[in-house]
Amino acid sequence: MTTRLRQKASDPSRPRPPAADLPVVLLVGVVVGLLLVQGVAATPAAPIVVAASDSSAAADAHYVCDGLDDQVEIQAALDALPPGGTVVLSDGTFNCSGSLIPAAGATLLGQGGPENTSLEFSRNGLLNVSEESVTLDGFHIRGGSGYVNASTDTTLDLTRWHGGVLTVYASHARVYNVTGTADASIQAVFLLLHNPNVYAPPVLEDVEFADCRAADTGTYGFLHNAWGTENTTIKNVRYVNCSAINCGSNGAFNQWVTGFNFAELNDIEGLRVADCLAEGNLESGFHFEWDSEKRDCVFTDCVSRNNGRKPYPDDYLVGDPPDFFGAGFYLPGGEVALVNCRAEGGTVRSGSSSSTRRACSSTTAPRARPAVTRPPAPPRNPSPTASSNPCLSRRARPS
Repeated sequence: MTTRLRQKASDPSRPRPPAADLPVVLLVGVVVGLLLVQGVAATPAAPIVVAASDSSAAADAHYVCDGLDDQVEIQAALDALPPGGTVVLSDGTFNCSGSLIPAAGATLLGQGGPENTSLEFSRNGLLNVSEESVTLDGFHIRGGSGYVNASTDTTLDLTRWHGGVLTVYASHARVYNVTGTADASIQAVFLLLHNPNVYAPPVLEDVEFADCRAADTGTYGFLHNAWGTENTTIKNVRYVNCSAINCGSNGAFNQWVTGFNFAELNDIEGLRVADCLAEGNLESGFHFEWDSEKRDCVFTDCVSRNNGRKPYPDDYLVGDPPDFFGAGFYLPGGEVALVNCRAEGGTVRSGSSSSTRRACSSTTAPRARPAVTRPPAPPRNPSPTASSNPCLSRRARPS
């Protein structure tokens, strides 16, 4: 049997809105609906909490780690985020034997700050920022229990291994209040790497480090680099209140370990470094390589102290004169300006009339140097403007 709903007869005595008013009623309904949808969209999603195995916050966490392969739970939380979401790491230690890769727009936040929340990486585990607009905030990272070549199970070829415990490949990254260390089996604690195999845009740009620290390492503290011969420009990078201390004191990735190296195989443009400290590092405090292009780079209120801790070399293989050893600021060529900066127990060395110093100071502590017979250095001609302006440095590279 088929049951049909009876249509209710219309009541002629019941008032009805005029036909002309119907579009207004529909429009109001649409507007109210849109406002409700916008209100829901504007409400940020609740963060996803991951608890360490030694944390007291397990009862309130969405994921609880067991102290082994903790990257599995953290990555699962990252993958479950809505766009622009946040993963909160509890206080405690997370043991990660693999890598973490946040999605675009994600935030990874340490609840306890770097003093209480720690990511301990082993077996080649890294924190890789390969998507844009990622924020990292408030935790400690430790890398190296001997990074090895996974295919041969041998120590990595250090001439080819370009990696950092925290490696930024993509633009618009923010790294706040992150501290770190690593042994000598990896290239850097904090690495900004333009690798076209990972990040296709021609320029890696708009990256900020604030309140970050690399200390007591066997490798570079902060390093910029590029992979290949194309897309090598890194642009508009900012460092605020960051420090590199005793880098190269726990072994050495190579003999040139510096606190900050802003131009290794990359070109650099629009660099801003403010209120930063480089102290007790193996080689230079703040460093650029010769061949890289440096454009619009400014240091303000930065201090380099007692760098060049390795034994004084008998000779340099790259042709540099010996007075470059352990420079506080090593600025060969390009457009680099120092404003109110100090080099204590080291020197400021620059190699271009475009490098300027304003209200800066340099004090060199006595250093025991072996008696080494060297051929006389080639003559160095001052730049045309250097003699008339004491703030402009003389050419430093042998002609």
